[in-house]
Amino acid sequence: MKIIFILSLTFFICSCVESTEPADTTAPISTIDTTDTTDPSSSNKTVIYENDFSANSLDDFIVGATGVATVNIYQGKLHISPGEMYLNIGFVAIDLAAISSEYNPILDANPTKITWAFNISNIDGNTCGACNNTFSFKLFSHPDPVNGSAYGYSFSGGGFVGNRMTLNQTALANSSFGPVNNIMIDITDGLGPLPSIGAFKITYDPNTGVWELYYEESTTTLDPMSITNMIGSSINNNFANQPLPYLIFSGMNTRQTFFDNLTITIDN
Repeated sequence: MKIIFILSLTFFICSCVESTEPADTTAPISTIDTTDTTDPSSSNKTVIYENDFSANSLDDFIVGATGVATVNIYQGKLHISPGEMYLNIGFVAIDLAAISSEYNPILDANPTKITWAFNISNIDGNTCGACNNTFSFKLFSHPDPVNGSAYGYSFSGGGFVGNRMTLNQTALANSSFGPVNNIMIDITDGLGPLPSIGAFKITYDPNTGVWELYYEESTTTLDPMSITNMIGSSINNNFANQPLPYLIFSGMNTRQTFFDNLTITIDN
């Protein structure tokens, strides 16, 4: 397990501004309550990586924190607690290109559809006013999600008003692309705090440039690979021709987030 310690919040505040939005070049092509009719079985897929965190180990991951965040395994789940201060962040990152020769970090160089599936549960709160806990899943160029040169695709929730969730094409201020925050999919009625547990599946088809977001919510843990409720899709290959080797789970601001049952596949 590699450890990254980030001691200064000043750099983060200066370089991680994502509020500047250039013209949105994405093309949303569907909205909530669309249903996928494909076979959810994994028999026609190659498993690139899976981890249910039951081994109580983060050896596959780079672990990092800004401020006083805690990252560990708790009751068989990845647990991230940013701490009771605004802009604290904890994260784990895994280099998918390093663990599988069948996964190309340039998304468009993969031959068929890629699937990333996982569970998320989130403890939100009002301990510091607007500091609702933000959970994020990222496919990024850099293992540190607040590195000023980082860019990629980011799925986030929990930190907005209500239960909003978004899938974005994003680049931080010092990246070669400048600040970018293009919202590709925007869901107003997403995952609420515990006891709700979200099952998520995100797919990208390099042959069409289409992203799809699947989501089901329950008070029990659903198999994220088996869900079929597609809540949004969008065409965006703007960063799909760039190396994005790092998969990142992160929690930001305050309270706690749990991640579980990560599975990554490529269609045969």
